[in-house]
Amino acid sequence: MGILKDGIQFTGSVGNISAYTTKGSDKIILRRKGGATKEQIATSPRFERTRENNSEFGICASTAGRIKRMMNAVNNLADYNFTSALSSLLRKRMQPRDTVSERGKRGLLFSQHAALLQGFRLNLKNPFESTVRQTPICSIDRATGKGVVQLPELTPGINLLLPPNPPLYRFVLGMGAIADIKHNGRDYTEINPKPLPAVFSTATEWHGNQQTFNAQRIELPLELPEGWDKTATFLLFIGLEMGKPLTASEIEEVKGRGCAVIAAVG
Repeated sequence: MGILKDGIQFTGSVGNISAYTTKGSDKIILRRKGGATKEQIATSPRFERTRENNSEFGICASTAGRIKRMMNAVNNLADYNFTSALSSLLRKRMQPRDTVSERGKRGLLFSQHAALLQGFRLNLKNPFESTVRQTPICSIDRATGKGVVQLPELTPGINLLLPPNPPLYRFVLGMGAIADIKHNGRDYTEINPKPLPAVFSTATEWHGNQQTFNAQRIELPLELPEGWDKTATFLLFIGLEMGKPLTASEIEEVKGRGCAVIAAVG
């Protein structure tokens, strides 16, 4: 893979070269077409390590997508393709910690290593902790499935550094659950295929960009279904959304100005 710096700028295919861009970058990436056939990769002993890598990469990518769907309430606040970064975190940091399973079948044990996700940012340019300078206090009660967030008093220009121009801001909060995933000898599956609580999300009222945010205690109660997977891990996320009024009662998000983070796990 190469990056086009000078010369003719293009995207698409020319001969055996493909050129494309990715979200969050203005660079054009070049990739050569071709390589081994699908049949060779699937059957040849030469590609055994490739098959192992593909298997583990695949479950990390699909699990990252599942977490992204869980955080649907704040996905719009991301400023880059964080799914790829999340998949990489699972692949490089969490999956290797399954030291019992053989390579190609290592699982994702959130119940043991979920702390790796705490603090995961959905933004590169203006991360949540650089905007909200006083950290919200978060707690998760596994017995009741309730998350609690204590948002501190925040004053724009002092401990709340808002981006310029958008006239309004508010906090968006949510919590969901994810189960451990292991390989059963044939494919990857949840260790305990039991129901998980549905995601819960909420938001504060809109505030003017010069208005102090008074401290608030916000509860995130998950409805725990009968026979739910008690080994599941809860993920609590917080976002800061910017907006502008369209009418007296309708507010539109100002895209590219918000931020979000996985604030707590438990």
